[in-house]
Amino acid sequence: DSTGIDLVEFIRKTLNKSVKDKKMLLQLEKDFKKFIREPNHQYLQLPEMSSYDRMVVHRIAAFFGLDHNVDQRGKSVIVSKTKKTRV
Repeated sequence: DSTGIDLVEFIRKTLNKSVKDKKMLLQLEKDFKKFIREPNHQYLQLPEMSSYDRMVVHRIAAFFGLDHNVDQRGKSVIVSKTKKTRV
């Protein structure tokens, strides 16, 4: 991604870090794939979460080629489709 993080290595390490992180990654994968395949939706706002969880969301969104930003309060991530979005 643009921060220089090896996203595949990040995913590999995070999957093995804890049960909570593994569940989160698998849920994000499911949610992002569903969102990407839905032609009528251009953005998806995730619920408020901790800064660590937001960081994970940003990195997984980058892996899928989604644009990713925080809301005005800085508590939730909003992802949107781009020309580089992929499943």
